[in-house]
Parts: sequence; structure tokens; C-alpha cells
Amino acid sequence: MHRCQRLWIPALLFLPLAITPAPVPGPILAIQRVDATRAPEIRCYFTLTDGKGNAILGLTKQDVLLTVDGVPQAVAAVDSALSGGESLTVALLFDTSGSMRRALPQAREAAVNFAIRLSQKDLLAVISFSDSVHLELDFTADRSQIEKAIAAIAIASNTALYDAIINALDRLRQTASRRPAILILSDGKDNRSRAVAADVISRARREGVPLFTIGLGTQCDPAVLTKLAQDTGGSFFPAAGAEDLRRLYQQIAVQLSNQYIVSFTPASGSDERWHELELSISDTATAGGGGATSLRTPFFATAGPGVRPERMSGLTERTLKKNLLWAAVIGALIGLFAALALLILLRLLRPDLRLRPLPATAAAITLTLLGAALALWLSLN
Repeated sequence: MHRCQRLWIPALLFLPLAITPAPVPGPILAIQRVDATRAPEIRCYFTLTDGKGNAILGLTKQDVLLTVDGVPQAVAAVDSALSGGESLTVALLFDTSGSMRRALPQAREAAVNFAIRLSQKDLLAVISFSDSVHLELDFTADRSQIEKAIAAIAIASNTALYDAIINALDRLRQTASRRPAILILSDGKDNRSRAVAADVISRARREGVPLFTIGLGTQCDPAVLTKLAQDTGGSFFPAAGAEDLRRLYQQIAVQLSNQYIVSFTPASGSDERWHELELSISDTATAGGGGATSLRTPFFATAGPGVRPERMSGLTERTLKKNLLWAAVIGALIGLFAALALLILLRLLRPDLRLRPLPATAAAITLTLLGAALALWLSLN
């Protein structure tokens, strides 16, 4: 046998060992909202998708484990939001900067197809953004009006992405929807907004509004669009080209339509306190998708239905202001006591020292203000 042939035979024998299949991404659990308007019953809205972004269907109570502050809770029900009759309220946001020019026809077609795939009771609004934000159509279930509004979108310049999201959040707040969402088509390169990403994410999380982002083209900023989505309970979908848009819009429609609701009554009751909810899905429900998955999120247990989701942000702000006020008061008292202790110590060490009232008072006020400022700085950092 030729020498080269003798070398090839062992190599061919080990070739199957070298060819290993690519690892399959695990399931993705995303919590979009924790609704306490029916307190003491709490409802948690979530989606479960496989590694390819397809919705995992058929979850039951046996597949879900809930804990609040580490204490297991009795799950009352796990329902499909669609079968429960709760309609979606989705703001469709379109980046109309120059980078979207070539993809606009396919984007219009994909968005219309998205609207058709949702329930006829679902509400949609159409918002475009470039140098500024333009409301093309406010929330409606009229599909013909939605199609006309999408067809009227025109290309402009620049990108006010964050301002557009704030505008959509303002409009969603007015609807008081329990299943809100924002779907954004953009390159992610904001160069015109007054708002910043941190403000957008913080508010969307407080109000339970997931952001679903589609980044178009190789020049998009996936880091920005991924953070906007993942930090709010949504998903990021990269589109290599305009031909991918129809498929991605369809995938998002399926995800939103197959949202789950897990309802429970926490053992802690409606104590008007923040708690940590942990939602876990059993490995049997995600068989073949990478095993069990879990996620944590805070929620506020209200005393009754009086605190609506749209008031949660104000409630959080008031709580923060109250905490800062108490921190400043305590810091000021500590500073005042430190000033008094210093004066007493000086009197003990130097009995002959004559303290003048004006410098002593100025020193006491300075230490009091320094104590308050230091307490505020520690609270904010």
C-alpha cells in the first residue's frame, strides 16, 4: 500500500470525531410584566421561546415553580393570554432615517403582515421617527387604517430613537393596557433624542412594557438594540437584509400571541412592599432545549386595585424621594452631633480656649450640611 494511503486511512477513521454539531441555544424565558391591579391576586406575564426564537407551547401548572422572596407559592393557573381574552396593545415604531431607505417597502409589507396575524381585538399604533417623532396613527383595531398609516411612512433623516420610545410609552400609559408592547425597527444609532437609553429602559421596566427590537443591516448597533430588548423583557432580532423582515415580524407576532399568564396569591398578602419574584420552568417543559430556566424580577404588592400600573412609576419616585429625605435628615443630625461633640471635646482639652459664637455656629452648620450631603451621596451611589 502506498505510504500516503497508509496515512489517510487513520485520518479518515478519526474524522467523525472531529465533526461535532453546533451547540443548540437553550430556551429563553422573558418576563414582560407583573400586574398587581387585581391584588391580592398577582399575574405575571411571560414568554418562553426555544433557541431559534420560536414560542414553546403547552405549559401547565406542573411546569411552573414560583417563589416570592425565596418562599414557594401556590400557582393558581397558567393560561394563554390569547385564550384569556386579554388583547394586545402594540406601538409599531419605524426608523425613517436615510439608512432605512432601501428597506422601507419590505418594512411596510412586514408590518402589515404583522398586524394581520394578531387578533382582530388587538390595538396598534404607528409611530415614525427621524429628526423628530411623528404619530402616524393612534391606537386602533381598524386594520384598514393601520395599513394606510404604514403606507404613508416616508423617509427623512437622523434618528430620534429614544424620544420615540418615550412618546410610545406616554401613549401606552393612557390605554392602561395589561398587555402592552413596543416593536421597533431601527439601526439603533440615536443622534437626535433628548432622552437617553438608561431613562428609556428604567421607565419601560417600571411600567411593564417590553421592547422588541429589529436591527436592520450590518451597520446597525446590536449592542444598543439588544440592551433595550433584554433589559425590558423583550427580544432583539438581527435582520441581515430587508428580505428577513417579514419572517422576523411574523416571529414576534407569534411570541406575543403566545404569551403566558401565571396567576397566584402571595403568602405575604397585600403589604404594600417590594418583593422579589422568581419564575422557574421545569426541564420537562423545555425538553431538548437545554434544561430548566428561571428569572427574577421585583414587584410591588398593593393593598388593593387602587394602584394601577401607570401609577407605579410615580409611586416608585415618591418612595425614592421619601428615602432621600430621610437620608438627608439623618445625615444632618449626625453632622450636628459631630459638631457638638467636637465643641465639647475642645472645651475639655482646652478649658482656657474661648469659643466665639459666630465661628462655632458656622462650624456646626457646615458639619450639618456636610453630613446631609454625604448621606445623599451614599444613598444615590
